[in-house]
Amino acid sequence: MKKSKFTEAQIAFALRQFETGTRVEEICRQLGVSQLHFLIGRKSIVDNCSKICHSLLVGKSLKGADVVAELSKACPIEVCFPQRIQCDNGSEFISKEVDIWAYQNKVTLDFSRPGKSTDNPYVESFNGKFRDECLSVNWFLSLDDAREKTENDRGEYNHFRPHNSWMT
Repeated sequence: MKKSKFTEAQIAFALRQFETGTRVEEICRQLGVSQLHFLIGRKSIVDNCSKICHSLLVGKSLKGADVVAELSKACPIEVCFPQRIQCDNGSEFISKEVDIWAYQNKVTLDFSRPGKSTDNPYVESFNGKFRDECLSVNWFLSLDDAREKTENDRGEYNHFRPHNSWMT
């Protein structure tokens, strides 16, 4: 696992301050980082069969149009569109934009049942590993910094880590 740029004491201090109601702006000012670390959102496109992460979308308040743009970039690179996309019920996935994109590309959207993370266990596992190995050990100074660090982690995940699907 990568080592954090901040000590455990500094991270614990920041979390305690946040839990006691200190404004995010004040915590970030004290630590000399931007607010993006607290505000960052992300979505991942992971192939359940090959276990390859095709994309990590990083941004604030992600919308359906953001997901469509990312899918439109990722699918042509793979030279095909999936038959089915398994996703949660987040507002960015239940949007009209994503529904129209799926219909136009003959892709079935398979929504997990609310509160049932077991409907999509591989992505939940990936997200947990990603949180532990990237998000929890980095402070993001800007959206561009977050995109760069998550892209580096995605590359490491895809190219330097064995995936069970390749071993069977």
